[in-house]
Amino acid sequence: MVKKEIVLFGTGKYFENYMMCFGEDEKKRPVFAVDNDVTKAGSMKCGVPVRKPDALLTMKREDFYVVICTAKHAQIGQQLEAMGITDYQCYKPVPMENAVPMELTADGLSPKPGGEAGLVSESAAVESKPDISKAAGEKEANISEADAAEDETDPSGQGHPPKPYRIGYVPGVFDLFHIGHLNLLRNAKSRCEYLIVGVLTDELVEHFKKRRPVIPYAQRAAIIGAVSYVDRVVPVDFSNTKKIDAWRKYHFDCHFSGNDHGTDWLNDLQQLREVGSDMEFFEYTRATSSTKIRNQQGLDGAAASEEAPATARKYTAIELQNAILQLAEEIKSGSVAVAEKATGIQRSRESGYRTPDRMKRTWEIELAMLDQVDRICKKHDLQYFFVHGSLLGAVRHKGFIPWDDDLDIAMPRKDYDRFIELASAELPDPLSIHTPSTEEDLFWGGYARIRNSRTAAIEPREMEHQGNLGIWVDILPFDTCTPDDKKLAEKEERIRYCQRLIYAERYGRDFRAYAGLRPRRWKMYRLLAKAYGHDRLCRMLEEAQRLYTEEDSDQIAFFTGMGKYRRLSAADFAEAVKLEFEGRMVPVPIGYENYLFALMGRDYMKYPPEEERKPKHRGIYDPERPYTEYIRLLCDTFADVKGKKIILFGAGLMFEDYMKKYGDKYRPAFLVDNDESKWGRSRMGIPIRKPEEILEVPLEQRKLIICSFYYREISEQLDRMGIRDYKVYVQEMEWILRTEEQYEG
Repeated sequence: MVKKEIVLFGTGKYFENYMMCFGEDEKKRPVFAVDNDVTKAGSMKCGVPVRKPDALLTMKREDFYVVICTAKHAQIGQQLEAMGITDYQCYKPVPMENAVPMELTADGLSPKPGGEAGLVSESAAVESKPDISKAAGEKEANISEADAAEDETDPSGQGHPPKPYRIGYVPGVFDLFHIGHLNLLRNAKSRCEYLIVGVLTDELVEHFKKRRPVIPYAQRAAIIGAVSYVDRVVPVDFSNTKKIDAWRKYHFDCHFSGNDHGTDWLNDLQQLREVGSDMEFFEYTRATSSTKIRNQQGLDGAAASEEAPATARKYTAIELQNAILQLAEEIKSGSVAVAEKATGIQRSRESGYRTPDRMKRTWEIELAMLDQVDRICKKHDLQYFFVHGSLLGAVRHKGFIPWDDDLDIAMPRKDYDRFIELASAELPDPLSIHTPSTEEDLFWGGYARIRNSRTAAIEPREMEHQGNLGIWVDILPFDTCTPDDKKLAEKEERIRYCQRLIYAERYGRDFRAYAGLRPRRWKMYRLLAKAYGHDRLCRMLEEAQRLYTEEDSDQIAFFTGMGKYRRLSAADFAEAVKLEFEGRMVPVPIGYENYLFALMGRDYMKYPPEEERKPKHRGIYDPERPYTEYIRLLCDTFADVKGKKIILFGAGLMFEDYMKKYGDKYRPAFLVDNDESKWGRSRMGIPIRKPEEILEVPLEQRKLIICSFYYREISEQLDRMGIRDYKVYVQEMEWILRTEEQYEG
């Protein structure tokens, strides 16, 4: 039987898919392709010449058959039959997004049971020609627009089933980035929610392959980072070449690779499965490889491939490097059909949470404070790290978690003590340092805060308390942790006791019970706290925090709260590495993956349920107005009221509540309201007037109180009238909090 030549009709996405799957198979490789776009005639694509359809008429019918590589199969079929060509078939694209994963056994690689079906068999890839008898009389305009557009989109038509893994890991050299690399990354991403790609350093490549890569590490990492399937790029060096060592750093659920490896990895697979991870393989793209490209281009003195087209031009390593870097820049700018890689605040939009503008402005204040911390630490050679939610933000979002409202940084105890000494003198106005010992009426835990006094960050329990209530940055010390469980339990109890006493000293008058204590015991703590006094309580807490920190131990802990303390590896905090955070590079613990894993579990990269995506702190947060203005508005409502006329702004339900609680003792002289229909009337025997009549009472003789849920709007109205001397009646603090949380002024 005489072998027929193959001619492909169409040079779009279907053509590319065909060449990816069968381009290296001599029996299925086309002699040329044809396209109705005359501008493509005479060009080459994937090493295949492109010609006009008329070229088919120069061939004997019995010597070839046509494979239609376009979604417009009915239309092309009509065209071919009009040319007298009836031997043709339609290509069914092989879905590349969800390739069949393979598993490794002692017998080698085989399709993984339960893996998502993706690769179509060779017999199913090419279908027989369609029945065009009904379509023969139809005009081109009747062809479905969606069908016609299919050729320019993903031809697979596959959906996106739930992915079996949370975190995936793909290591590789990725030199001379090509379609095989893209296929591997695409297939790996189809199996996991978060894909980490390890790029081998130049030194490691030279060690294993006895030659340096054409593209240096920094540029290879930048190219991989521009691919939309990739969530994070990390270096692979001599410390994590073994797969189990990489797992210890990144805690991935599955290691992905091409199927050019086999039973030599069985020991690696066993080690990964012992820690709950797995390994999967994907079909190696035979059409190309970095080695083939190097040989075809004559790099490293290699001879050009005999199979390279005679018209193929040899490029220098520098030309190839520049071309790939230009491609990476085009990918980043969006000019190539690859999704733009979001970073910083833009990337956080993937969470589906809309960050309020006021919170974004709060972040700006906190970043300005961070800059001052960084300046002082660099000046005096002090070490600090991003920790807790701020570290997670750097790793997962390259910036703030969209619903996080503060910054958490930590220092070794020695550096923390030194920073506290320096900060009071070196922080510029309006910043200041605050610790439990400097605050006699506030307490947030056994650590320091830097605050900005020209802003407001007032939590509900602090409303009636004295102290700096500006936006803050938390600075936490960490200490050596004793390995002795009994000593640690003793330390936990002492710190808990001291913190309860301090809470009782500062908030005892506000609550009948607090900090998990029953009323009777809470009362006992209040009496003890009063007997100890502020200074002694602070000394007791600090002594408890420093207890057993001189012991020899390879563990540390944050002894800042009053719960159970988690032991952490000191090696993870032995030095700092840098990660991106809101466009700047910040120091994080070298073992930050281990730390986050210990703190939050293996799913720390997973977003929490939508109902949990909300700010950690409730209260009044305002980056533009100082906290003193809110204290003046909301606290001490009846201070200096003696001998003054009380005027209430608002004659609604809140006025009724006021009258029930204070009507007898602080009876208003009159009310004002913006509702004209109420002017000249009275409520509960009190006359209602227009707002302008407030100005008829001299400043020194009036006490104006806003008695309305819309106090924000009324405040702006009074400001326009030149009135600044007013208070806000607080019927329910919850109402105030809701108003402030919704306010975007």
